[in-house]
Amino acid sequence: MARCVLCGRSAGLFYRLHKACYAEHQALSEQLYKTLSDQIERQSSDDLASVLQQSLLRHNFLVEPAKRALVRALEKYAEQQLSSDSPSSLLQAWSDLLLVLALPDKLFLTPNFVSQQTALLGLKSLSQDQIPALNIPADRFTEELAEGEELLYYFPQTSLLHTQEQSAQWSLARQLFRGLLGNRTHSAVQAKQQATIELWVSNQCLYLRGEKQHSIDIKFEHIFSLTPQSNGVMIQSRLADAKPVILQDVNGRLLYGFLKQVVQG
Repeated sequence: MARCVLCGRSAGLFYRLHKACYAEHQALSEQLYKTLSDQIERQSSDDLASVLQQSLLRHNFLVEPAKRALVRALEKYAEQQLSSDSPSSLLQAWSDLLLVLALPDKLFLTPNFVSQQTALLGLKSLSQDQIPALNIPADRFTEELAEGEELLYYFPQTSLLHTQEQSAQWSLARQLFRGLLGNRTHSAVQAKQQATIELWVSNQCLYLRGEKQHSIDIKFEHIFSLTPQSNGVMIQSRLADAKPVILQDVNGRLLYGFLKQVVQG
């Protein structure tokens, strides 16, 4: 007998879902949406997150399907009631709530939903030629800053990506081989390296922090160009030995606009 994907109990031969469970799941999502709409600026992010999570426990759903009911409510709220033109107080409360809930990205239909939504307040500030509000977690950054340097913004999770040319082989046969295969094959000989990092922005430098080999400092005075990428930004330093650095899996509009304003300012 197959089991219901929502409650985990037997659903009968050839079935994977109880109709009653589906109806209850839909109703739960609507209830969560209504609670969210009514209470988002009336309660603290911690209290509202607790109310929403307690609502999930009143139903006999499996853990992930229960969270998906909450995720659908969050997605509906974002689609129907939010934009970068929404009041700053609402955008701040929304961002705080998403960070407190800390739901996995894989549950959302839209890739990088949380990073996109938490960027709305910053986008609003940039549209008004203002630096986004300080969001540095207390005691999170422990390194010593230079004289006159201050931290401005924190991106908690970013993908660091760059291409690294493999060791050149300058034999005549190698050159002929690459010439015959053309540029498409040439690009395949580059190896991508990717790591998840934290990104800190000060008024003088970018601090990319991950494992030791992926921790990089990029001073603004060394940045030659900023190029928008799909869901990110490519940074090229003018230093002779510098390879392009690509930061992905963040809100590309916010990161690009923020860095452009800070670097040029």
